Amino acid sequence: MANENSRRAKGEGSYRKCKTGWLLQITYTAPDGTRSRPCFTAKTKAACQAARKLFEEEQVRLATQKLRDPDSFSHSEYQDVSLSEWVYHFIRFYKRDPKTSEEIKKTGAARRKGAKKIKRSTLASYINIWRTHIAPFFLDERLADITDDRIQEFINFLATSGRKDGKPGGLDPKTIYNIYMVLNPALKKAVGKVPGFRVNVAEGIELPERIDKGTRYLSQEEMERFLQAAQEEELRDAIFLFLTTGLRLGELLGLEWDDYNSQTKKLNISRNVIRVQLFDPNAPKKTELIVQDTTKSGKEHFEIPLRDDICHLLNRRKINEKRSGQPNPKNLIFPTRNGTYVDPRHIEKVVERIAQRAEIKHISPHALRHTFATRLAESNIHLRTIQELLGHASSQTTERYTHIADHMKREAVNQIGFTEPSQLAVNDSLRSTTGKAASRQRVNRGRKGVYSRE
Repeated sequence: MANENSRRAKGEGSYRKCKTGWLLQITYTAPDGTRSRPCFTAKTKAACQAARKLFEEEQVRLATQKLRDPDSFSHSEYQDVSLSEWVYHFIRFYKRDPKTSEEIKKTGAARRKGAKKIKRSTLASYINIWRTHIAPFFLDERLADITDDRIQEFINFLATSGRKDGKPGGLDPKTIYNIYMVLNPALKKAVGKVPGFRVNVAEGIELPERIDKGTRYLSQEEMERFLQAAQEEELRDAIFLFLTTGLRLGELLGLEWDDYNSQTKKLNISRNVIRVQLFDPNAPKKTELIVQDTTKSGKEHFEIPLRDDICHLLNRRKINEKRSGQPNPKNLIFPTRNGTYVDPRHIEKVVERIAQRAEIKHISPHALRHTFATRLAESNIHLRTIQELLGHASSQTTERYTHIADHMKREAVNQIGFTEPSQLAVNDSLRSTTGKAASRQRVNRGRKGVYSRE
């Protein structure tokens, strides 16, 4: 029997029995790097973890509540602006808030001149980076007092102790790079605007080396097993279309029947369903499902051709939908039973179930997109064509999706005309023998020539 007082996995803290049930003790690293050993008691271990999560969220809130509302100070107050305040001000003032035309007409809000338009999901990620990493670390430190050493200290902290999931250790280099890409342009914009801040101290900072760990994709045999296991799912048509078109998950879930042209056998991709984080403390929920009228790459739309079997699948689905009589006010190809958008998180669970039945490990929805790209590369499809089908803005992104399978590497090696070592030895022996004979012939011919001249 396991010892109930034994220590759990690294970073999860240690439990022990107490009068009220369980006591959880953790090592908490504050934003400024200081550590403490808080304890939480509850009747169950799950309740202890819930209390721990509330504690950590409260620490972040307390660390940032003293900061002024960045929208409340004027240009004359730039003298004393903190780094945290400036970065948030940069996000909200210089990164255009995406508003619909109806919102603008209703509120009279004007687009800020010079602000760069970004999607709501991007804005949410910027604010989350500021709230989770930048503000808790720098607190109210004046921007004019920040040095490059302080920025480097921040990056080093992220690399060694930046995790926010309660586990020890640092963030992935890619995550640190994303944080830096919010901080660096903000400080660049502050040069010349904030008194005393004359140079961008974030320039030239040493970032952790980004290592390409590769992305999982399905082999041909795994793909066939995956499709077979998907037949048990209600959303099997969506999974089949997902795997055989390489669409992004949000693009798949945003498809409407008007996007499908049965005559030209094409799909028009023009929207993206995504779940974003809300930052209103009074909001009843923390996230919200939204529909963006652009693709992830920023394109307004792009078209992809469909195979005949995919067209047959969609035509059959359209007929079955009319017979079912289920509500579909948004005219979606893959609606829920209530006629709303399917949540991307639901597809993640579906893919996980299918993978378990097919006995395939470490597969996510995004891996299906990589699988599609790899199948195209294995068929010697030109990179530019794959880029267009995936809707990538850059061919460099496409290259990361086209993985080289083992059998392709083997075929490439086999095409090189190497001679076996044993045959090389025979050839060398033959060349040696032939060379000696030819040499003797040349000598004899030379001697005959000499004698003839005599």
